[in-house]
Amino acid sequence: MQEEGKKVLSCLCSMRCGSLNPTKMVLDGSCRAFGNSDGVLFCDKEMENDENVPKGDYEKDCGGCSFEESTQKLTCKKCLTPRGQFAESSLVVKEGCEVVNAAGALKCRDKPQDTMSDDNAEKKEL
Repeated sequence: MQEEGKKVLSCLCSMRCGSLNPTKMVLDGSCRAFGNSDGVLFCDKEMENDENVPKGDYEKDCGGCSFEESTQKLTCKKCLTPRGQFAESSLVVKEGCEVVNAAGALKCRDKPQDTMSDDNAEKKEL
């Protein structure tokens, strides 16, 4: 939906009493995630990650992430679970680790090898 050239997000947000409240928010591109506070739509700032977090697939499902350089510890306040809820999770990121969200928990998956070494190429030819 657009209003006077601006993009607007409209939804029915549930209230604690069980009623639905029509609510809307003008989108300016700065909000990564939205929340519901007793029937009122709001920008969920806890979903914004620090700039120094390692890049990875987890970023689309986790927010509020920070990275401690000295310990290599990544902590996210909110990682999406299969039930649509959020869980806090932490992980020490090791060399060659691709960080993923595994059902609300940060996990390390080995990064795929981009190129074969000469030794491996020779073995493959045999």
